[in-house]
Amino acid sequence: MGRSKFEINLPVFYEKKTIANFNLDKKFFEFSDYFLIDDYSINVKIVVEKKNYFWQLDADLNGTINTKCDRCSDPLLLNVRGRDSFFIKVKDLNHVESNNIVFISHSSEPLIIDDILRELLFFIIPKRRVHDEGGCNIDAIEKLNSLNKSNSNNRTLFSESLKEKFK
Repeated sequence: MGRSKFEINLPVFYEKKTIANFNLDKKFFEFSDYFLIDDYSINVKIVVEKKNYFWQLDADLNGTINTKCDRCSDPLLLNVRGRDSFFIKVKDLNHVESNNIVFISHSSEPLIIDDILRELLFFIIPKRRVHDEGGCNIDAIEKLNSLNKSNSNNRTLFSESLKEKFK
């Protein structure tokens, strides 16, 4: 997916707005396996408003993500929502890097926001992805519990044999 698909022209006049809508799907992350997501559909609304010496970019995200449950490994459909704001400034000699501030070299060029979208998605995807209480595959949970008990027994036997060896 080309970068030019995620361009926004910055408004030139004070208090003017640019509004853009994007639909992100699996193709958006076609070059990255980092998120461990099977499929997703995220709608993004971007509003960029010109302020005195900067632009304010507000992003609203909502959609669904298909992934695997961390507990039972069955398919899991997550509804996600997120909202964040960024401030866009033209680089000068005294610029200081900070969270949620994006520096650009010229205001006449379109703003490419694919990196901003990736960052927003990274933070709305839950770190722990599990089914609601009672929604997990019971057979998988029972199998994991039995394997966990047998590993626990093996560790106990191993630690006891080490104690005997070093008495």
